[in-house]
Amino acid sequence: MFKKILFAIDGSECAKRAEKYAIELAKDENGEITAITVGDISYAAVPIGIDGTTMLQATIADAMENETNNAEKLLNEFKQAAEKENIKINTIAKIGKPYTEIIEESEKGYDVIVIGSKGLSGIKRFLLGSVAEHVVRYSKIPEKQKRRGLRLKTRKLYSGKLNIVNSLTFHLISFGDFKNFVFEMTSLK
Repeated sequence: MFKKILFAIDGSECAKRAEKYAIELAKDENGEITAITVGDISYAAVPIGIDGTTMLQATIADAMENETNNAEKLLNEFKQAAEKENIKINTIAKIGKPYTEIIEESEKGYDVIVIGSKGLSGIKRFLLGSVAEHVVRYSKIPEKQKRRGLRLKTRKLYSGKLNIVNSLTFHLISFGDFKNFVFEMTSLK
């Protein structure tokens, strides 16, 4: 059922928990994983100086190099973990807006997306959002599916666009002919 798995990785603790789940899902379904990480350089601080253009170019170049190095490290670590379990693994490293790149990649025939979420709530969620929330909210692909072996609590059922509720550990987004659900992860096994 879930043969092609897209796993979005960012190095956070939530992503590390989702990593274990992605590997278990691939083992259970005899699937393959494509791990994607996206370096976001929009945070790069731009120093003010005499020649702002040169400084801006240098700052962006440094940020891109830093993000590329971090991406390679994350993907290599995950690749080793997946290969230990005899999982076929592909890796993708991109620079850009994380949720945009993940959504674009997800439209290439994947059966499921596994993505970590920090579970922002309240004002932080309103102001900042999260990559997982954006992926679910703006993806053109329906989201749902409860996995065996995990205790999932349904929070809300929507008939239209999906909004994420807070306190999610990670999201399982799968494609098929189901209604849209939001699940709260209460336990990982």
